[in-house]
Amino acid sequence: MSKSGFDKRTDPVETLQLSEYNFNVGASAIVSAIGLIEDTKWPRPMQTDPARRNSNKMCEYHGTHGHRTEDCRQLREEVAHLFNKGHLREFLSNKAKNHFKSKDFDKQNELEEPQHVIHMIIGDADTPQGPVLKRARTSIVKKKRSRTQEYIPIGTLSFNDEDTEGITQPHNDELVISVLVNKIKIKRVLIDPGSSANIIRSRVIEQLGLQNQLIPATLVLNGYNMACETTKGEIILPINVDGTIQEIKFHVIEGDMRYNALFGSPWIHSMRAVPSTLHQVLKFPTSRGVKIMYGEQPAAKEMFAVEETKSISSSSPIKGTGSE
Repeated sequence: MSKSGFDKRTDPVETLQLSEYNFNVGASAIVSAIGLIEDTKWPRPMQTDPARRNSNKMCEYHGTHGHRTEDCRQLREEVAHLFNKGHLREFLSNKAKNHFKSKDFDKQNELEEPQHVIHMIIGDADTPQGPVLKRARTSIVKKKRSRTQEYIPIGTLSFNDEDTEGITQPHNDELVISVLVNKIKIKRVLIDPGSSANIIRSRVIEQLGLQNQLIPATLVLNGYNMACETTKGEIILPINVDGTIQEIKFHVIEGDMRYNALFGSPWIHSMRAVPSTLHQVLKFPTSRGVKIMYGEQPAAKEMFAVEETKSISSSSPIKGTGSE
């Protein structure tokens, strides 16, 4: 496989540190081995300034300095993809082979595909393509990053230049993710630490088939332009973020927004999560370590490049006048 064949991975996968596989060879040998696999995707060149990288650390996967081969996030992602397809298992110790055989069986029983996907609902239609009315001519770089969900060691919660690899720069994009609710995938979820309320559109509740669980309640929500929106009610939803599920209260509003739901500080604090719009990631602790959820930057660019008049400014933090 030639390194000229740069490509990307788009499907999410849990990645482990290379040492966690208990390979009986080192990182250099793993890089050599994946070079012989037809399915291997090599990373795009690093975008960070070479002068700012650590010249004492060399990555054989990228073919340049900046970090050690065994610490390379993109190498871990590629190893995880190949490993899940059955490659590289010949380098495992016997104990490790038994461990992953059992783990694969458990994962096969646990993982379920979403039964339905809620894209962006405009008017009376569930439109996967999202809004198309442009406010201005924008240039969206088509190069997509090979970023997936992964774990990092317990107690480590930080951001660095490697987190920005593969995203379009420069940018001022909001952090947008997708979540699961009762096996239904909801896309275009805005993460807004400046909002004191969790908001969801009534049309999304209808798509979920949970209208009968809506609790009548009136709350006036204000953006910082003092525009107001009165809620239709509230509802408790089981929000599943890559296996971490929490029961979260949402205020339900009618009308169109540029997103299907807004997750404010109540959800962020409940998850003990730390979002970074700059790095386009959300990190939160779990029993297995710190989980990383990568933002969907192309969706964020599309959401906030439309011309619509709204009751609530889509980029404004929303403050509830009632108690949470």
